[in-house]
Amino acid sequence: MIILEGPDGRQVLLADCWACGAAFEGHPETTAVILIDPATNLPPDVEIGEDRRLRLLTDRAVSAEDRERCVQMPICPDCKERGQAARRRLLAEDH
Repeated sequence: MIILEGPDGRQVLLADCWACGAAFEGHPETTAVILIDPATNLPPDVEIGEDRRLRLLTDRAVSAEDRERCVQMPICPDCKERGQAARRRLLAEDH
């Protein structure tokens, strides 16, 4: 991630999306980020099941230790939307 300041004083964030790898730009304070556990390269509340499908860990809360280990990674608007839709779908499948 790089934050640049334009001649008008506005800041622009240049980043590669964690999910798709595409370069995008946004505002440093409003660009979406996702918590990623470096040990798994997944969000702390997601795991890969025995069937090799992603599944939400709805049966347990994410611990403070899990969150502390995570890093914030930027995601582009398209991946944010797709990720939210996938999370809703996974939640629906669990119930």
